[in-house]
Amino acid sequence: MAQLGMSFVSSIRVPDAVLVLFGGSAGTLAFRERNLRRKKIADMSDYIHRLETIIDANRTSSGLTQHGTTRPEDKI
Repeated sequence: MAQLGMSFVSSIRVPDAVLVLFGGSAGTLAFRERNLRRKKIADMSDYIHRLETIIDANRTSSGLTQHGTTRPEDKI
């Protein structure tokens, strides 16, 4: 197993390794940013809803979920 692993590692060229490293890093950062944005939206949704009802009690909701996404029944 060790010999197979070493042969695989030695066959990887430096430019390929750099591409994999950059691609993996970009994917990880994008995933973490998306989760952080959704968490922030969920944290602020109650606050914004309270402010909207204070300003205009007759205001209708946009129908978005607490996470800021479209309701499942609205998707085609």
